[in-house]
Amino acid sequence: MENKLKKIFLMMIIAVMVVTALIAIYIFIFSQFHDPNQIKIMGTNLYLGVSSILALCCSLIFNRKYFKYYSLLGISIIGVALIYNISSIWVDDFYRYYSYENQIACNILSVSFAYTSLLFLVETKNKIVNTILYTTVVIIFILTGLSIWELLYPEQLLEFIKTVFHTVDTFVRLIGVLSVLGVLGTIVLPIINKYFKYSNDKR
Repeated sequence: MENKLKKIFLMMIIAVMVVTALIAIYIFIFSQFHDPNQIKIMGTNLYLGVSSILALCCSLIFNRKYFKYYSLLGISIIGVALIYNISSIWVDDFYRYYSYENQIACNILSVSFAYTSLLFLVETKNKIVNTILYTTVVIIFILTGLSIWELLYPEQLLEFIKTVFHTVDTFVRLIGVLSVLGVLGTIVLPIINKYFKYSNDKR
């Protein structure tokens, strides 16, 4: 049943991406770019395409043990972000009633869930690989949390920085170190995983 639902979901994503691409091609060939509605349609297509790709990333781990609800949570957040994004295009005075900070926060979370879902595709029992994997995921969500905190509550974050780190410079350096470690973990993870698989196969 779960496999059938996943196939249906994947087919829906592919269908959305194909339709989005066809509409975009039609607009580029036949439409007038000075028409505001055409620009809105292009923006909608862009959001649909990006959201489909992010949702596809999250869906890849749906059948993995322990990751089903993580996958669903990621897809749900992506759906909320999509609603925010499309509404911001079509609803007049959208930002008079809704905060753009919340919209950006949802988009940041969407990317983080999609990104970490791809990392979780690495499936191994090797302790070293798993340590790198979960350390990288934790770093990504620390950076995500700090970004959203800065976006929604900048004054509280500044007070926290001054209390804990005393200077903003120290905090910025820490963010830089975490960012480098996050990128390093992302690059090293599949390489280390391949190395240990190759070593085990030789035995």
